[in-house]
Amino acid sequence: MEPQVGPGRNAGPAPQEPAAPASRRAPPPKPKPAEKPRKTLYVVNSAGDMHKIDKDTFIIGRSRTCDLVIPSSKVSRQHSGICRENGEYYIEDLGSANGVWKDGAKIQKEKIRDSDEFMISEEVLKFIFR
Repeated sequence: MEPQVGPGRNAGPAPQEPAAPASRRAPPPKPKPAEKPRKTLYVVNSAGDMHKIDKDTFIIGRSRTCDLVIPSSKVSRQHSGICRENGEYYIEDLGSANGVWKDGAKIQKEKIRDSDEFMISEEVLKFIFR
């Protein structure tokens, strides 16, 4: 007698669908592009002292609470700031009396590039990426 197939009866394993042809398979995921290691920004003052800028906001001025102190009466208490926006660094005048200068021109906000030099009073600040 043949086994009967019907409700509640097992007819054996269900037929398997054939594997999709190789041309229909999804391509393997592409490897992510290697991210460039983020370079660190440093500022070198006129005396040759190097300061690492490792914060989103780095304040330069006369006040002892600043990240980089320039002890001159011609420098405002909080003279300028270095800020990081979308991985890029900018120097900005924070409303100082004597300004921030680059190449003889007074600037308000400027993107910092490797080896840029800015002047605050008589202090030359050179920015380098490493």
